Amino acid sequence: MSKNLMRTILSVSALTLIVIVIGKVVIVAQAPVTGTWTADMRNSREDKAENAGKIHLSFERRTEHGRNQNGSSYAFDELQGLTREQTRDGKASFRLVREAGTIECEGSFTNGQGSGTFRFTPNQSYVDAMRVRGFDFEKSSKHDNGDGDRLLSAALINVTTATADDLKSSGFTLDVEDLFKAAIFKVDSRFMAEMKATGYPNLTMEELVKARIFKID
Repeated sequence: MSKNLMRTILSVSALTLIVIVIGKVVIVAQAPVTGTWTADMRNSREDKAENAGKIHLSFERRTEHGRNQNGSSYAFDELQGLTREQTRDGKASFRLVREAGTIECEGSFTNGQGSGTFRFTPNQSYVDAMRVRGFDFEKSSKHDNGDGDRLLSAALINVTTATADDLKSSGFTLDVEDLFKAAIFKVDSRFMAEMKATGYPNLTMEELVKARIFKID
């Protein structure tokens, strides 16, 4: 067998496995995540004033491990290709572009309610950037159905590298799950520093979240 042929075989094998090698770290390329979505123009029950003029979207993905569902309200300027007028009637194609990846949606609307399918493509650069900051999204967790679902949640909740940088500046010890809690309950470095200065330097994220929920400052 010639050396050129051997090189060709090795190159094809590498592409087939879709493995990216960076230094001593081997990263398996993220596969797209698919599922279904539903939409409703009616205001959220939790806070109608805050969500006025927004659209509520729910994303669901079923796997052999169970069901992963996430719902939130979004402003129309967050959804590329979708306008308020399009939610009245007809087909729709739009996407939500976030640092963690891009969610592309196809479907239709009738009188402000819609449904369809989605395809989420994770952003590997985001995974790498988070790992550098000490947050490994590819590390297994008992709280999700895989790193693809975790990255999808990060995109929907909008967990960014800026969020990670802000929280790390507080001096608290945090993990990936803490990033999600902080983003959901709006816990930032300013609030964490205030609690620390008040005489509670060793609070966990769980305790900080409870303080937020019960409006303790």
